[in-house]
Amino acid sequence: MSHSPLFQVLFILQKCTNGKFKLPGVNIKIFSSDIVRAKFDLTLSIMETEKGLIASYDYNSDLFNEKTITGMAEHFQNILTAIVKNTQSK
Repeated sequence: MSHSPLFQVLFILQKCTNGKFKLPGVNIKIFSSDIVRAKFDLTLSIMETEKGLIASYDYNSDLFNEKTITGMAEHFQNILTAIVKNTQSK
């Protein structure tokens, strides 16, 4: 088998212990990781910090390339930005 029999995509949200959740001016910074092999076809890990959200994409390079993942990150940023704008307009 070339993939996990239970699921192929994993989403992780690590919430900060201070209980505050803010999305002021959503920003994405793309950087390389030292992880050599992805455990699943695609994993999106998001950690909330005092400075904002930090997102990390781990992916199977046989299925995805850097351009595709960058596009996914940009779409996700657009969704988060729309959520923030919609919340402020009410």
